[in-house]
Amino acid sequence: LLETVKPQKIMVLDLKQNDGIYKQVLTSEQVASIERCYGSVADTAFVKESVLAFEPTHIIHLAALQIPSCQANPVLGAQVNVLGTINVFEAAKAMKQAGKPAPRVVYASSAGVASRQADYSRDALLDDEHHHPEFHYGVYKIANEGNARAYNIHDGIDSVGLRPLTIFGVGREVGLTSAPTKAIKACLLQRKYTIEFTGFTGFNYVDDVAATFVACAVSTKKGAYALNIKCDVITVEKFVSLVTEVLPDASKYISIDKSKPELVIAYKYDYSGLSDLLDGADKIPFTSTKQAITKV
Repeated sequence: LLETVKPQKIMVLDLKQNDGIYKQVLTSEQVASIERCYGSVADTAFVKESVLAFEPTHIIHLAALQIPSCQANPVLGAQVNVLGTINVFEAAKAMKQAGKPAPRVVYASSAGVASRQADYSRDALLDDEHHHPEFHYGVYKIANEGNARAYNIHDGIDSVGLRPLTIFGVGREVGLTSAPTKAIKACLLQRKYTIEFTGFTGFNYVDDVAATFVACAVSTKKGAYALNIKCDVITVEKFVSLVTEVLPDASKYISIDKSKPELVIAYKYDYSGLSDLLDGADKIPFTSTKQAITKV
């Protein structure tokens, strides 16, 4: 992606230094080229000052606590996920107020805005579907989408919120739906691992998600979008069978706790909005789950 887009410079705002994932996906030269700034996304002054100093043309906002952390500590979850996102938009607005072009913001929303598939009369959920999420996390993400619209209407900040579901691949090891990645890793390390949810979900290969974020960032279309992402809808059981086709010894290490419930998040989505934004369904990055497993 860095080679495709060729950004002049990149700055990462993070809570603290942790190069573990970077070193898995980037060369040492690419890692060294990234400027760093450490602090909390919930710190309004820190985010604004950092953005004003760097003057980005595009912002990709991924900072968030996942479902388990938000359930365990809703106050902290709101501070990071909601206030943190507001801080990003406030920083973009501050750039505009300073006479600079406002950066386009692409932020991680989530399919977690939705509730169970059975709660909907429609088979494939639309981008503007009315949702009733069961977790604080999903409520926070809906708030972010609403705030993004408000910043577009009143401040002219263009944005895209993307709603991936079960992302898997190198580096995806935190959160409720990180189990498929952990399962593949355990198999490669010849360790036992149990996936603790069952049933259908929509699988998103991490490289596809990253490419989609970048494609939305470089789009020049105006507005505030909250968009579903194309995913591969299969059962967790089917996922494990595909892993076994690629890694025959997987059955020795990966198991599913069938006493655990299905995810309380819908898995069938209409992605025509993303197709329109990227000028065609063929422009949406998508890798089948089996193909993706061979790359992990």
